[in-house]
Amino acid sequence: MSTALPFNPEKKRIIDDLLKEQEESTGGKGLLPKSKISVKGTTSYEPIYRIPTKFLYYNKSNGRIKAEIIEKEAELGKQFDIWDDNDQLEFRSILLAIRREENDKIKEDLKTNSQTTPGVITCDGIVINGNRRKALFEELYEETSDEKYKYLDVQVLPSNISKAELWLIEAGIQLSAPQQLDYSPINNLLKLREGKNSGLDEKEMAARLYGISEDEIIEDLERLNLIDEYLTDFIGKPGKYYLTKGLAEHFIDLQQILTWANAPRGKKIDWVDGPNLSDINELKLVGFYYIRMRMPHLRIRELRDHFAIQDVWKEQIRVLDLNNDLTKEEKKSGGIIVPVTKENDD
Repeated sequence: MSTALPFNPEKKRIIDDLLKEQEESTGGKGLLPKSKISVKGTTSYEPIYRIPTKFLYYNKSNGRIKAEIIEKEAELGKQFDIWDDNDQLEFRSILLAIRREENDKIKEDLKTNSQTTPGVITCDGIVINGNRRKALFEELYEETSDEKYKYLDVQVLPSNISKAELWLIEAGIQLSAPQQLDYSPINNLLKLREGKNSGLDEKEMAARLYGISEDEIIEDLERLNLIDEYLTDFIGKPGKYYLTKGLAEHFIDLQQILTWANAPRGKKIDWVDGPNLSDINELKLVGFYYIRMRMPHLRIRELRDHFAIQDVWKEQIRVLDLNNDLTKEEKKSGGIIVPVTKENDD
């Protein structure tokens, strides 16, 4: 049985009081406007409440800005505290800075049509869906002093929500195929891993995400493992996903080539005994070198042609002098890749 996520009792009391006040002012919960939401596998129409944005908190785990949060924490040398007012301002700055052109369009729409769909918050006020709207409303209020921009219409999740169910709600709203463009490639991968870490398997995740198959999720998670290997073992910068910005196609191409090398299909491979684990590890190492050098991703695709012919591949390895970067023990095991960067490589 999934364990309910902990919540901030003090913040929950504030939200509870606001809900009660609105229910009493309208004569009961049943008279409030409602909207459809799916929670714990059940879809129902639940009340919409108008909550002052000052009582709502940007979600540090917001999938849209996960890599950017990691980058900012590295820059400041500290971990953000979701309840800290200054850190909340940092979250807002990040939200407003990314995809600024799109933010400006949404901002104009909010000015014209206000909020047309409710956000979703936890029982203690953490915004699960609606972080960008909260940021834009706050910006609009600062620009206009119009009181209508001080509030966000939201639905409130129950206090016994689990980590897995919270992921399903957020991902179901934001990560399905039509909304994926709102995520950067690395943030999309990190969001999928968050779902996996919450206790869900790929089949459960795919069932909740419109237009995404189980096989696609498995492939995406495997690519994130490849990225982790590059960051951790190759450049010695574990978890610094912002260093892979602009390299999504590079890793997609390298993953496809490695998959082919392990089970060659289509293109004939000319090796005496076939490539072994050490050879495939060498292929990965060359791919990582290309990525580190920021070569065009089409150059990575060429590695398949080179690797297909043993003599051509061995000559490329000789020219690149990569053998010096693998110890005899590593070549024997075909496993570990040694870091090749200096401390200032960021």
